[in-house]
Amino acid sequence: MKLTLDNKEIEVGIAKAKHILQIEEKLGKSITQIGTEPSFADLFKVFCVAIIASESTMTEDWLAENIGFEHMPVMSEVIQNFLAVPNT
Repeated sequence: MKLTLDNKEIEVGIAKAKHILQIEEKLGKSITQIGTEPSFADLFKVFCVAIIASESTMTEDWLAENIGFEHMPVMSEVIQNFLAVPNT
């Protein structure tokens, strides 16, 4: 999927094993423990790994300063694509 952040078009790919390991390290738990009602913090951490894996010039600090709750629909779409979650 493609999205634009900071005037950069970013093509978000599918997570590799190293990305899942990064996510689990950042979360401090298995990715399967996120559950059906994840916190904003959990979603944001997964989103950051997805964006930074796809666009190395992005930083977690920049994302924290520029992404807010109003971006939840885009964050969800990015996460779903990155983790290859099928649409239901």
